[in-house]
Amino acid sequence: MKILIYDPGNFVPDYNYCLCKALKDNYPEDEIVLIAYEKNWDKRQTNFKLNNFFFKIVENIKLLRGPIKKIFKGIEYLVELILFIFYVIRKSPDVIHIQWFPVLIADIIVFKIIGYFDIKLIYTVHNVLPHKEKFYHKWVYNIVYKIPTILIIHSDKYKKNIEKLYGTAFHKKIHIIPHGDFKKLYEEYQLNKNVNNNSDKIIFLFFGLIKEYKGLDILLKAVGRIKDQIKDKQVVFKIYGKVKTDFSQYEKIIQNKGIENLLDLRFEFIDEEEIPAIFHSCDVVILPYKNIYQSGVALLAYTFDIPIIASSLGGLKELIEEGKSGILFQKNNVKELSEIIYDLVRNPEKVDKMKMYIKNKETKKYDLNIIAQKTHELYV
Repeated sequence: MKILIYDPGNFVPDYNYCLCKALKDNYPEDEIVLIAYEKNWDKRQTNFKLNNFFFKIVENIKLLRGPIKKIFKGIEYLVELILFIFYVIRKSPDVIHIQWFPVLIADIIVFKIIGYFDIKLIYTVHNVLPHKEKFYHKWVYNIVYKIPTILIIHSDKYKKNIEKLYGTAFHKKIHIIPHGDFKKLYEEYQLNKNVNNNSDKIIFLFFGLIKEYKGLDILLKAVGRIKDQIKDKQVVFKIYGKVKTDFSQYEKIIQNKGIENLLDLRFEFIDEEEIPAIFHSCDVVILPYKNIYQSGVALLAYTFDIPIIASSLGGLKELIEEGKSGILFQKNNVKELSEIIYDLVRNPEKVDKMKMYIKNKETKKYDLNIIAQKTHELYV
């Protein structure tokens, strides 16, 4: 069977990598090709084919930057979309599994054309609607969801969101398959996986791209609320990730609350080789999101047996077992979050108990091999 995994801009790189690797591990006779521009996987052990079909011209012109680069990338993508139709005709895949559409209208037109070929189209819904929702998105995604024969969603909450927007129009084509953990990726870093937090400190981690909807302001305000109670405790809040929003609002909170000494700040892209050591050095991951369907960081935490404090939103409510693998709080509720943090600081044995539960958990719900098998059943 020939299978194309389609994500031109590689918007979900770790998910793509783990899914492709798991598919190839379980179905070695299949030809698995990931259509995605990725130039930083030299150290990864790929058992599938990676085809940098899109963006390879503009991405290699170093002089192009900012808005000008975006314009040229858009032009290149439109041209390459047309070439992709001929690529599909020549390769004649059995399945195209779509992960992301970079340019909605253009992608809709091209895949409507591809839909006339004898190829099964499958679309994984990573976000029901974009985080920065526009007035036209509901209408456009109604068209997008009509294109594939199968829609894969990661949780029952996704299904309810789709039904809330579109009724039962897509009910028959929806299949629920969990996101999956990242063990297929981080099994390659065995040396780093032996790193543990042996200090007396309790370390909380906020990890990933820093965007408005991630709720960093909620966390900072919560820390400020209990700073006097925890100032004599061994507590550190690590905030690691590249800033993708106006950070001045967070700087003001940090200064006004006087919590600089409690924070370990690192505002840059984190290389994947460092991730195992970072997660194994922390005790709890905090996800104070204001809006989310599913979180890759949450699955990353579970990959390293780390419990989670998270907003009671979207798929997180299904992912986290209250008091066992993590703790949920009402979104934007600074008081509730601060009380949860303070309780864990005073009672670190609760953290240890949750870690042990995650480590010994018998469920295979997020095992990539099982997820690959469920996904492959939809390909056939």
